[in-house]
Amino acid sequence: MSLFLWKRSYEIRIPEIDSQHRRLVAIINELSDAMMVRQGYRRVPHVLKELVDYIQLHFSTEENLMHKINYPGLDEHSQEHLDITDKVLKFNDIYAKNQELDPSDLLDFLCDWLKKHMIGTDKEFGRYIQSIEV
Repeated sequence: MSLFLWKRSYEIRIPEIDSQHRRLVAIINELSDAMMVRQGYRRVPHVLKELVDYIQLHFSTEENLMHKINYPGLDEHSQEHLDITDKVLKFNDIYAKNQELDPSDLLDFLCDWLKKHMIGTDKEFGRYIQSIEV
């Protein structure tokens, strides 16, 4: 049973970004599902690799669009992206050094990212972009 099911309420109504957000939900569910069958430690390296690849693509997609439309919250949003990137890279470094990363710490971070950034900050961006398209 997956931890998160995709909900329409998560959408910001920008298809490319919504698709990328679905990928984040899938990554969270992949780790959560593995933890339910006591395979979390085995999935950590795969999840970390996906996250490192994902954030590069996703954050550049968002920031390029924000720059193109002169989004007033670009600086703050970019700072959140830097903070998230820093945290993902720290998890990656911890794993690379000793391979003893607790999957629940990684899952907690991912859930926090989903709730605060994707459903919070990104939704604000989605509302802004919808308001300028009207």
